[in-house]
Amino acid sequence: MTFRTRTTRTLGLAEKAMLGVVAGAALAAAAVLTTLVSVAVCAALAWLCLRVFVGRPFVASATAGIGVVAILIVAGGLGSSFLTSVAHAQIGDYLALTEAGVPLFELSVDLAPLGWGVALAVVAGAFELGQRMQRDTTGLV
Repeated sequence: MTFRTRTTRTLGLAEKAMLGVVAGAALAAAAVLTTLVSVAVCAALAWLCLRVFVGRPFVASATAGIGVVAILIVAGGLGSSFLTSVAHAQIGDYLALTEAGVPLFELSVDLAPLGWGVALAVVAGAFELGQRMQRDTTGLV
């Protein structure tokens, strides 16, 4: 069984399988990144809820957790878009869509994760200031 690509050469079964593996791996990695971001946001929120319940929300671990989540949101959001585009390019190459005039690689970037990451970085900065004020006022009362 042979298949045609944009270079008009025939692909063997091993090459065809490799295209499927790369596309599948890229789609799986995009899904894992998206899930990792969701889990990180939930974990940071749970930690903040615990710190508020204890009565000391402004601690170094909360500030660091919010900062890490901000970085994960930016990296996960932009990385997921890139990996999905790579998978679509592999599938387009497999289907020889360039012969039909379809571009092989098209990257659609959603900048919402960048905005959310910057917003959370600002919140982490506010938590840092709160941490300093909490340290300063601990012995006053």
